[in-house]
Amino acid sequence: PSSLPEWVCTVSHVAVALVPVVVALLVLRQAAFNPLRAVAAGLAAGTVGAFVGELACGLGAGHVAAYHLGAWALVALMTGAVSKRLKPRTYAP
Repeated sequence: PSSLPEWVCTVSHVAVALVPVVVALLVLRQAAFNPLRAVAAGLAAGTVGAFVGELACGLGAGHVAAYHLGAWALVALMTGAVSKRLKPRTYAP
């Protein structure tokens, strides 16, 4: 087990997911806002952070459920919220 606090996993997952989030937001901006598309992009970006973080973490299932899945959901919601506020380049679906 690591000597770092458990919340470090959440912060690191979100940090690793920032690059995929930026790419997703750039792609989402090319079309009109669609909540399902925005959440799917956020889940995909969050998966990158969670996968990379999971490789380095050796803590139990309770930790993963709270800190890893929490970061995954945070990234998904953050991507959806930011995407909704971006002005699209086109209003085509």
